Amino acid sequence: MPSLLATAHNTDLRHRAHDLRNLFGAIASARHLLDSAPEEPRRSQILAALGDAAERGDALTTSLLAADSGARPERLDLAARLRRLEPLLRTIADGDTRLTLDLGERFAAIRVVPEQFDHIVIELVANACHAFTRPGAIRIRLRAARGRVRLIVADTGAGMSRSDCHALLTRPATDGANGTGFQQVCGFVESLHGRLHLRSTPERGTVIVLDLPSLLRLHR
Repeated sequence: MPSLLATAHNTDLRHRAHDLRNLFGAIASARHLLDSAPEEPRRSQILAALGDAAERGDALTTSLLAADSGARPERLDLAARLRRLEPLLRTIADGDTRLTLDLGERFAAIRVVPEQFDHIVIELVANACHAFTRPGAIRIRLRAARGRVRLIVADTGAGMSRSDCHALLTRPATDGANGTGFQQVCGFVESLHGRLHLRSTPERGTVIVLDLPSLLRLHR
């Protein structure tokens, strides 16, 4: 039997490969959008997203080659991180999907490996985009209160039945590429001792809530 260390290492490699697939998808979407010759400031936004995707791809490739799994959690301001991710997220959403960021007014921070948080947000947005059969909308909301942070990703896509939601939440962990994206989201939330809520209605869309323990602002 493979050791626990080897299994964890292989899982980490799969997660990073999954990240690379999402980045390649974003680059392909950006290439398609540039073909339509958009005007400023949309063109600048697309180019910024391409640059960000290239930097992330370089970092992921470097870590894969080095087999570096020693990243340490750190204090992360989620609103600032989401603003940094915004150009890439808009490119993943493509021109047919309206993406809205509602980051609230309260300070929201958690202790996490920043790249892991990026991966989860990109995964949620990419999954939401795959649920669209027609132009729709994705809204990312951030709320903080009573020692908790809530990251809410809502879409107006195809939605799921109650039984499909239950199957998704209770699906056993798999080693293959199919269906592992949402399992990674669940594992991320569990690793932070948080809670995940899923609500979906066929033809009306899906709402995913990541309810996580927050860190207080440090006053100097």
